Amino acid sequence: MSEYSLMLEKVGDSKDINHLFLFNLYYYYYNKGYTNLILNEIINLFVMVYTVFLLIFLTQCLNFKDLIQYTSKERISIGAFINVSNFWNFNPFIIICIIIFVGYVFIRIISIYASIKKFWFIKKIYQEELKISNNDLNTLSWNEVSNKIIKYYCNPNLNVYTLALKIMTKENLIISVYDQLQELKFNKYPLTKLLEWNFIFCFINPLINENREIDLNTKINRNSYISMVNTKLKIITIINILFMPFLLIFMLLYMILQYGEQFYNNPKLIVNRQWSLKALWKLRYYNELPHLFNSRMEKAGFAIKDYGKQFPSKIYETVSHFITFFIGSIFMILLILTLLNDNLLINLDITHNRPILWYMGIIGGILTISKSFGATNNVYDPEKYMNKVKEHITLDDEWVNNCRNLSVKNKLMKMFPQRLTLLLEECYCMILTPYILWFVLKKESVVICDYLINILTTHHTVNGLLDCNSLFINYNQIKNNPKTEKSFEYFQKTYPESNFLFLMFNNETYYPQESNENTVNYEKEELNTSTININSAEQSIEIKPTDLLLNY
Repeated sequence: MSEYSLMLEKVGDSKDINHLFLFNLYYYYYNKGYTNLILNEIINLFVMVYTVFLLIFLTQCLNFKDLIQYTSKERISIGAFINVSNFWNFNPFIIICIIIFVGYVFIRIISIYASIKKFWFIKKIYQEELKISNNDLNTLSWNEVSNKIIKYYCNPNLNVYTLALKIMTKENLIISVYDQLQELKFNKYPLTKLLEWNFIFCFINPLINENREIDLNTKINRNSYISMVNTKLKIITIINILFMPFLLIFMLLYMILQYGEQFYNNPKLIVNRQWSLKALWKLRYYNELPHLFNSRMEKAGFAIKDYGKQFPSKIYETVSHFITFFIGSIFMILLILTLLNDNLLINLDITHNRPILWYMGIIGGILTISKSFGATNNVYDPEKYMNKVKEHITLDDEWVNNCRNLSVKNKLMKMFPQRLTLLLEECYCMILTPYILWFVLKKESVVICDYLINILTTHHTVNGLLDCNSLFINYNQIKNNPKTEKSFEYFQKTYPESNFLFLMFNNETYYPQESNENTVNYEKEELNTSTININSAEQSIEIKPTDLLLNY
């Protein structure tokens, strides 16, 4: 949900209820209202400008060499190591980077201005038409908001299913790639934020028009689409190579600023685990909106942590106990010394120019990390915790049946690595990004493009093309694709009111029975029922259940 870095002023068509309009309504809900949405845009821009400014200041004005080599015991001001006049002494490469960055900032400012106008209009829709205030957004669920949208616009083709289809058009394509093209060499590499952005920019964005719909001419102009993708790959590879040094330094500084204080105050966070970006795309269901997906993955994260604790390493445990005892004893000695004489804290050097305070800070961090590898008090029951994980994510039956196997545990935890691993992966894979773009994605571009084109199909109630794997109205399609089947089941569980829309579930169908004017009762019958009678005051209609299942 971060694609509003683009200069898009269009709100979308509220009459046709097109993809962009619904996406804007959901994006407004996802960010919990107008004030928070605009404030996030401004703060994100400020953080980026501040980081670049700080990077230039540190590299141009601060004399690191003299600062590191300073050995005098006398007090000295930090100003002695700063030369502000050197701030503007840029080399040609930095000048080019700054010019491009200024251009980017200018575009972002225009984008924020466009967002202010656009979402002010969306705010009026929420308040005047849907009767939902900004305060209400903090308490209302999306189901409640979507029901208000469906009720107000009264469009016969608008329901919770088509609404999700339109909002998730772009994301469904990415989910398909990571679900169906796992044998590609591209899928063997770790997925970083930079590589993800490059992939979406080159392969997905050319399919999407200004209304956030897939153009119907895409299937016809296959060669044009492939040519556009290859051109984008060439251009973006060159840009990645040219700005790799700047991007790498920027990324390192950003990580230090973002995580440095957290790791310093709580070193245990370094070994905390979180989902990898590739795992998130592989585990996401079709038509699963971001707020539901984030909630599900958070619950799955807690469950998978408990499962991982069922496999404590005795080697780690033994080494951890030794390190804790050895380092802890030194820490206690230093602590006792400082209690006896507090002047020793900063005036007594353990090694050259390294006082007690410096060593206590380092030792405290090591102790916190080593304790995290200690023994846990969990009762050994992998099956119990694997079943908890299975409640939230789709797992292979082989993994579930062999949950006591260490290799299964390692495969599962690979999707949920330690945060430090992800940060290091983000850095070294950034250097590999140009190689992946040119020597991997470029060679596999035709395969990926053909796949994306071939999975596109139409829907009788949705404009444009859609990913056929995301359709829940084709019985054969659902049964033939395990990911689609799981997505369909999860969608029904999330939106119970959608059951009657699909007319089938576990080889059964739901249909309206004879009722009075004010109520409609839904009864379950077998799918092979010969006919369905729908009676009204004016006429009686006889149809077959199979006529209600659309085939593509």
